[in-house]
Order: sequence, then C-alpha cells, then structure tokens
Amino acid sequence: MSVPLKGDETTPSRWQGLEGRDNALNALRLGLAIAVAVSHALILGGVGVNEFTSDDDHPVEILKVSNDAELSQRRHMADVRARRDAKLVADRLEALKRAAEADKNVIGPMLDCARSYCTLYEIRQALERVWGAYREPVFF
Repeated sequence: MSVPLKGDETTPSRWQGLEGRDNALNALRLGLAIAVAVSHALILGGVGVNEFTSDDDHPVEILKVSNDAELSQRRHMADVRARRDAKLVADRLEALKRAAEADKNVIGPMLDCARSYCTLYEIRQALERVWGAYREPVFF
C-alpha cells in the first residue's frame, strides 16, 4: 500500500493508508527524504527561478559545524561506551529485539535501551534485524 501525497476523490483523507506501522514508517521516511532534498537545494543555492523575489529578501543561514565538534563527539561517545555496563546494554538490546519479534510495543524497551546508554545505531540495528532495512525506491 502506498502513502498518498494528496487527497483526491478516491482518498477521503490524506492520511488514508497509514493504518499499519510499515506505512507510518514509510511516511516518516518520505518526510525525511523531502527535508534532506530541501536542505540540499538550499546548500546548492536553490533550484529554479522564483518569480516573486524582492530586494529585501534575506539569505537563509545554514549552520555549518566544524570538524572539531565531530572529533569531540567521537571522544565523548568512546568514553560513554567505555564506562557503560556492557551486559546491561546487551540485555536491553535483546529485550528490544524480543519485543519487536513478538510485535509488541517497542517504545518501553527503546527507552530502557536509551537509559542504559545504547547508541541510536545499536537500537536501530536491533530493530533492523527483525524488521529489515528500508531502501528508498529510486525514481525520477
């Protein structure tokens, strides 16, 4: 089932088709893909020509983060991983995986993972092992 982008005569609501978890996740992924495309267009200076420009238009300021911030975050993550309880992390990730396999609510186990300092990558990887990875279709 595909996520409708706009309503029409056959779609009473623009959210029809979002009943299941997979469709909701696909809608979120689509929104993220659109946001990334817009950001990319802004970075490249825009796409096309806007006929409604004025002399008092202000350029969009884009936050640029230096490499020093990345290095600092990498050191911080290494420190957190070294100090966290590795057995607790493994147990929480396994509980998350079991909840996903049983098709139960995964929010509680995800919060438990976060409280035990699991990384987003580790949480995503545990869910991906059960549900698989989304691959955005390529289309033009």
